[in-house]
Amino acid sequence: MENLKISEIEQFHDISELVELTCNATAQKAEKFLIGFQVEMDVTVVNKNGDKKDFHLVFQNEDRSLRIMSYSNYGMSASAVYGCDADETPELEKWLSETEEYDFAQSVISRCESIADDLAEVKYLAMLEEFEEEA
Repeated sequence: MENLKISEIEQFHDISELVELTCNATAQKAEKFLIGFQVEMDVTVVNKNGDKKDFHLVFQNEDRSLRIMSYSNYGMSASAVYGCDADETPELEKWLSETEEYDFAQSVISRCESIADDLAEVKYLAMLEEFEEEA
């Protein structure tokens, strides 16, 4: 994607942990989920008019407080929905919507979220392996 440049990626896992939850809806057996993991990215985006703008995107583990199952045990999403003021995902969407580039905005966010998911998966698998070795 030539209209997107990711200049820096930083991981924060000081408070990461595996928690065991049972899905309320299905009463499935307890599974381990990664919580407390965060990925921050500095990105430069170029819109269709050739204008360039920098954004700081922050992704955190999806909220598990209601014991809602998701597609993975380490899923990440833009953290603005959790009240993180440093996450400029809404500003990125707004800026690109001014030039009616809604699909491009979603593809940028999806690509960055996918990178965050990949990093979370690596952390999750490492912690799971460590947990199983201790058991």
